[in-house]
Amino acid sequence: MKLIVQDIRSTIARVIGTCVDDQRVYDYINQACRRLLHKGLWAGAYGRFTIHTVGGCITWPRQIETIESVADCCGVGTVRNQWFEFQESGYGLLGGENGACVGKQLVDRGTVVSYRDMSGGINSYLRVYPGDASDVGKTITLQGVDQNGNWIRTQSGGVWIDGEKLTLALPYVQSTKKFISLSGVIRDATNTASRLYEYNATTLLELDLAVYDPDETLPQYRRSYLTDRCNNDEDKPVTVMAKMRHINATSVNDYLIPPSPDAIKLMVMAIRKEENDLIQEAVAYEAKAVQAVQEQTMQYLGDAVATIRMVGVGLNGGGFSQWF
Repeated sequence: MKLIVQDIRSTIARVIGTCVDDQRVYDYINQACRRLLHKGLWAGAYGRFTIHTVGGCITWPRQIETIESVADCCGVGTVRNQWFEFQESGYGLLGGENGACVGKQLVDRGTVVSYRDMSGGINSYLRVYPGDASDVGKTITLQGVDQNGNWIRTQSGGVWIDGEKLTLALPYVQSTKKFISLSGVIRDATNTASRLYEYNATTLLELDLAVYDPDETLPQYRRSYLTDRCNNDEDKPVTVMAKMRHINATSVNDYLIPPSPDAIKLMVMAIRKEENDLIQEAVAYEAKAVQAVQEQTMQYLGDAVATIRMVGVGLNGGGFSQWF
C-alpha cells in the first residue's frame, strides 16, 4: 500500500485552484498528511522493523516516530515512556546493574541528533564530509558544549549565533571549536547525504556519529533503552512495531503517509475551510477525512481480524512485577 505525490497532485491542484507544479500543492499535501498521521494508527502509517543491537541503547532511524510494541525471540516486552523511571513506586533510573533486573522494558530516552554520542574527550573536533562536490558551499550549524563545559557561541556574518556554522568543503570541513557533546544540528538541504565524525586530535582517530539525509534540515531521532540488553555485548536482533514520522514531500516521487488519496483530499478541503474561518464546515470535512482513512485501514486489515492487546498485565498494585 503506497502512494506518491504524482498520484494525487492533480487532484489537490484542482481542489485549491492552482497548477500542479505550484509549491502550494506540496504545502497542502504535507499539512494534510501530517494532521492525518497524528490522528490514528492507520494502514500504511506503521511497520515492523528489526534491528541488531549491542548493549541497551537504540537510536531509531528518522522515519520512525513512535514505538508501539517490542519483541524478540524470548518474548514480548513493554514500551515505557520517559516518566517510567520517575514513578514513586518504580525502579528509579535504569542502567547497568539496575537495568537487567527489570525484564524486557523499552524505555523512551527522548530525542538526539546523532545515532552515536560523542566520546566526551576534551580534545575532539567535529568533521563533516559532503557526499558530492555539488554540496560544497552548503552550510551546517553544530551546537553543543566545548571542552570547558561552556555552551559554544560564535560569530557568523557579524552576528553571534548558537554553535558554529561550517561551510561544506572537500574532502571535509572541520570545526574550529572543540566539542565534548552535540545537542543541535541545523543544515541546508543537500543533493546527497552528509556524514558527521568526531575527530580526536590526540589519537588522530575518527568516530562516526551520524549520516544526514539530503532533505534533513533539522535532524532529530528517537532513542530508547532496552533494559535486558544493558550488560549484554552480544549482537542480538530486536523487532518493533512502530508508527512512522511525517517527512515533508518535496518531489513527485516522494511517498505519502498515510497512503489514502481520499482522506488527503478531504483534509485539504478541511484546511481550506479552516483558513477561511468556516470552522463548522472544516470540522465536518476533517471528520470525513478521518472516516475515509479509517475505512481504508479496515479494508486493509480485513473485517474478520480482531486485535487483542492486553495493557498493564505487568502491573501489580502500586508496584511492578514481570510476567515473562
